[in-house]
Amino acid sequence: MNEEQVESRSLLDLARIIREAGKLGAGLILIGGYAVKAYTHGYRYTKDIDLVADKPAIGRLKGLLNSLGYSIRDTDLVLLAPSELKR
Repeated sequence: MNEEQVESRSLLDLARIIREAGKLGAGLILIGGYAVKAYTHGYRYTKDIDLVADKPAIGRLKGLLNSLGYSIRDTDLVLLAPSELKR
């Protein structure tokens, strides 16, 4: 597939992921290249879809993402408020 075809397929998948995640009650946050593109209305080619979900939602989303042929990379990220940081 060429870049245009990859992006077109990814956007269709993204729409499906969002739709199905809603049915599962799983909230998602879009980050990465597609988020930059949506926010700036500029062109930024990307081949992947970067999403953030809370831990309970991850288990429900893995089957959906696997069914679309996507690989999943689990990462743990803990965000702390500035007052919680040790100086």
